[in-house]
Amino acid sequence: MLLESLVGAVIQNMNPPFNPLQKHLDLIKCEEKKILLTTKEVEEIIGRKPRKIKGESYGIIGGWKFIAKGRSGNQILWQVEQLKV
Repeated sequence: MLLESLVGAVIQNMNPPFNPLQKHLDLIKCEEKKILLTTKEVEEIIGRKPRKIKGESYGIIGGWKFIAKGRSGNQILWQVEQLKV
């Protein structure tokens, strides 16, 4: 019984609860502070790489517009804008 409780506590600490709003909060901060994110950083936040729409310099994912602004090494730098409804 004690071992099960201990193992459960260890596993819970290894995998913090998932907050589905966290990615939006992170993107809001980046938009407000005008932080440019690399492709890898965007992927870490939203779980997928942004892709430009054919013939455009931006892509849209989940209510967010990712605008290609340049490069950092082999990574594209993305500006983030929340889409207005």
